[in-house]
Amino acid sequence: MFKRKIKLPYYVLIVSVVNVLLYNLPFFAFVRNNIELNTFNGALLLSSLVLTAILLNLFLFYIGLYLLRKVGKWLLVLFFNLNAICVYFITNLGTMMDRSMMGNVMQTNYEEASSFLSFSLVLYLIFLGILPSILIYRLNYVRVKLKTFLLQTFILLIALITVSYINAPNWLWIDKNSKKLGAIIMPWSYVINTIRFYHNKHSLN
Repeated sequence: MFKRKIKLPYYVLIVSVVNVLLYNLPFFAFVRNNIELNTFNGALLLSSLVLTAILLNLFLFYIGLYLLRKVGKWLLVLFFNLNAICVYFITNLGTMMDRSMMGNVMQTNYEEASSFLSFSLVLYLIFLGILPSILIYRLNYVRVKLKTFLLQTFILLIALITVSYINAPNWLWIDKNSKKLGAIIMPWSYVINTIRFYHNKHSLN
């Protein structure tokens, strides 16, 4: 299965689209429910956020997989399974993966964590975590040359900046809702907010 190797950029594109489709529906549902979708700005906001999410994943996953190789694949497996768990809590319990929540997670003991186990959580983990992880891990890729990698990374960065400026009319809305948006976008919500938690803890110490 998946014996044929594809080039790294195509592999990263597949991973990025899968990540957006499987784990960021709560993110886009929040956007859809809090904008006027029948207006030009509303349609621009939603479409640009979808594109930004894919481009951001492409940019960061591409760099990570190119530099870390097989370790990068295992990180993707970890992300996919953590994403599945987070989506369960966001969808079913309305939990936000902000800094305070990640602090609670880091300080939770086994007995407290086991109280959240349920059949629904297991299903989320199997169908949104384990199965996609197996498919992504079994899919093989070949690395590109350094010159190609640098050029494509630069193009992705320019594309991200361009989409951001195209969406300039909605910057105020994004800033107003940044705390909520930053707590439900996968996998960057729990990654960044875990870093923020430990940075804040270190600063207090």
